[in-house]
Formats: sequence, structure tokens, C-alpha cells
Amino acid sequence: MALATPDPVERIRAGAPLNTPDPATFCGSGAAGYTDYPTHTA
Repeated sequence: MALATPDPVERIRAGAPLNTPDPATFCGSGAAGYTDYPTHTA
């Protein structure tokens, strides 16, 4: 789950949940699964 979360330290400090990984985008081509997971906003 940490791989799907671009800001794990901030989320842990805030008590926010980690992003849910999308297995359909694992090891695929393009940005999907690499740069499209959202960051935490307070």
C-alpha cells in the first residue's frame, strides 16, 4: 500500500489512510499506477 501512496510520512503523521493500490496498473506501461495516485490534502 505504501507504493500507491506518494506521501506516506505525511499521511501517517496526520492519521490519514493510505491509498488503495490498483493491481490492474502494476508493471504496466505509461503513467497509470506510477504518477496518478492522489496525495493527501488536509
